[in-house]
Amino acid sequence: MTAKKSKLPPLVILPILSLVLVALVQLAMSNFDVLSPWKGGGFGMFSSLKNPGMRCIVVKISFADGQTKLVSSKQFSKIRSYDQLRAFPKESKLIEFTDELLLLKWKHRYGDSDDYVRSNPLGKSATAIEINLAELIYAKGTISVKEVLSHKRDVE
Repeated sequence: MTAKKSKLPPLVILPILSLVLVALVQLAMSNFDVLSPWKGGGFGMFSSLKNPGMRCIVVKISFADGQTKLVSSKQFSKIRSYDQLRAFPKESKLIEFTDELLLLKWKHRYGDSDDYVRSNPLGKSATAIEINLAELIYAKGTISVKEVLSHKRDVE
């Protein structure tokens, strides 16, 4: 007796192959391109705890009078490159985000908040901008912060 070869019809194989192809493309894009594992059909969603909500971007502006101020994330949270940088932290995304922030006029006035600076047309002009991207790390009941990327540039 010979064993029968089980031949699946092409209509059964096609969905399986397409799901495998989508999963492979998702895997490649999340590791080597601009796609976060948390996006793209959910194939990689549960493979990483490093979601964008676990990353924090801190922007510091330096002024000619020696003061350094923090920028509230509310001022740049609607910038598209901000979301991309949090979702997929790469040096190229950090430089793109820095370029967009440099287009804004960062100035502070005496009497403004001691902690935060706003984009406004009055006051002392900024001389440098520093951006740090940090990530929360959970490990066996402890939480730590790890700096992922950092970039500092003088304002022209």
